[in-house]
Amino acid sequence: MEDQDKGTDKENLSGLNDSVFSRSATSLTISSINNTTQPYYAKGRHLVPLTNPFNGDNQCKRKNSSINCTLNTEDLDYTTNTPVTNYSFDNHDILSDIDVSPSSTVFDPHSPATPQTPYVKEFPKNKSVIPNDPYTLDSFVLSPDVFNLELGEQIGKGGNAYVYSCHLYTVGESSNSFTVAVKIPSAKNKRSYILKEAKFAIKLREYQSEWFANVGRIFPFIEIYGIYYMDKSTFPLFSSQERYPCLIMKKMTIGLSEYLEKRRLSVSLWWKLCQTLLDCLLILKNLNCVHCDLKTDNIMVYEYDSVSSDELENTIFKVIDFSSAADVNELTSAPDMTLQFTAPELLDFRSQTLPNFQTDMYSAGLILIQALSGKLPYESAGYDHFYLINVIKEGRVFDWISAEDRLILKSNPQIVHVLEMMINQRADVETICQYIQSI
Repeated sequence: MEDQDKGTDKENLSGLNDSVFSRSATSLTISSINNTTQPYYAKGRHLVPLTNPFNGDNQCKRKNSSINCTLNTEDLDYTTNTPVTNYSFDNHDILSDIDVSPSSTVFDPHSPATPQTPYVKEFPKNKSVIPNDPYTLDSFVLSPDVFNLELGEQIGKGGNAYVYSCHLYTVGESSNSFTVAVKIPSAKNKRSYILKEAKFAIKLREYQSEWFANVGRIFPFIEIYGIYYMDKSTFPLFSSQERYPCLIMKKMTIGLSEYLEKRRLSVSLWWKLCQTLLDCLLILKNLNCVHCDLKTDNIMVYEYDSVSSDELENTIFKVIDFSSAADVNELTSAPDMTLQFTAPELLDFRSQTLPNFQTDMYSAGLILIQALSGKLPYESAGYDHFYLINVIKEGRVFDWISAEDRLILKSNPQIVHVLEMMINQRADVETICQYIQSI
């Protein structure tokens, strides 16, 4: 998730990636998959890389954090008439049980039964991380009087959070525990990302029952069970004794990026991943929301322990990281995104295009290209940011597919057609689903 980078083995959770692409009205900072950064300034209609005044060096430097630079905005108009609206929805008692999946084996035959989950009656009395919050997360907070959490190994790390494996058990009954993952903010100023993600998780849970009733397929988003507050005594890396909100979620087997490093997806699993991504896009559209950071690192794989050798039956995919997700009508600027998965129109700074259903569709298409080839989009273009931006803005991602992968595509014309619908045509998600059902 925003939230995850690669874990250390097959049982690890991955997907948190430090690399982001971000822009605002006055600055441009680009970080890429290989964690390199390059600052630029706008000169007329062109982006020009900043150089070292002493030696003219404009090569990418490996950094641990992004480099900000101010744009020359004399001839650029960044005004907007879009009002900032409060994000709100009715937050009633959503979770009465950690596992709210239907009991029918049609959906998740191997999910363990989980106990009734008590929650704290009120939000902890810390300083508000998000001032004037229009609604609270009271019912989503797991009570420390009822649950204990025992940290295990670190299985992921990103720019905003760490991810650890942990055991969650009832106080006084340590033998009755189950393994989950916990997402921990990496700094005090990162707590707002956790709370934002928790709110979006609640919104998804409100819709989950309707999805099962109307569609009957596995929910494509990772299960987030609640917020658990931790302090320095629980997590020594915290810099103060204040309590930090942490997300408790289902522990997955492996991240899709790491999975693809070890092996390629079979055609049948590729179609299953495709359906998961389309289900994700369909749900987001029904909620009038966008994910804004769909990428391979934000897809997790869960492999059931089963006597069956059918990988299609034993493998499911889940979308993670809702820290950039937002209601379409409330977006006033583009959140952090990953350059290699960014739609070309979002790099046109004069148009001020904001993330929308079509940009999410484009990102999903690039995930499917990587799932097919095992290589990052535009990998052969290198990692020079200025060159990569211009390559992406051309919108010809298929031109950067290797000859070997072109042969794979040529042998699967239906896959090619779906990718063209997603990337070139930006067809509606409903239209693509109808085409797949007709195959």
